[in-house]
Amino acid sequence: MKICQRCGREYWPRIASKYCPSCAVEARSEWRAKWLSAHPGYNKKWRLEHRELDKAHKRKLQSKRRSLGFVPINEPFEGADAHHMDKVKVAYIPRKLHQSIQHNVWSGWNMDKINAAVRAYLGET
Repeated sequence: MKICQRCGREYWPRIASKYCPSCAVEARSEWRAKWLSAHPGYNKKWRLEHRELDKAHKRKLQSKRRSLGFVPINEPFEGADAHHMDKVKVAYIPRKLHQSIQHNVWSGWNMDKINAAVRAYLGET
């Protein structure tokens, strides 16, 4: 048993925490607000200094939101689109090639055609 440092109630800690579960969320929110006010513009500055990491992170989050994996098989380049070869593997190909063949990763429609073109582009034929 521990005593919450915020409200004084007893609680069983699941992890090393100073606060009971009901106070922990509020304490984290207050800490984050205090830290952000002490470091204005930190997030924007970090994103500007780490553009490639930020872009990769955004692509990964978006693919996860769409319940697709994101395992790149080649390096990204300027003017590239990320094409899902299947629901996990991603190949970076020129936008013009990606848009030349309509396809749908969910239904599988034209995936054989676009994937053959991607393999030819990557030199895997």
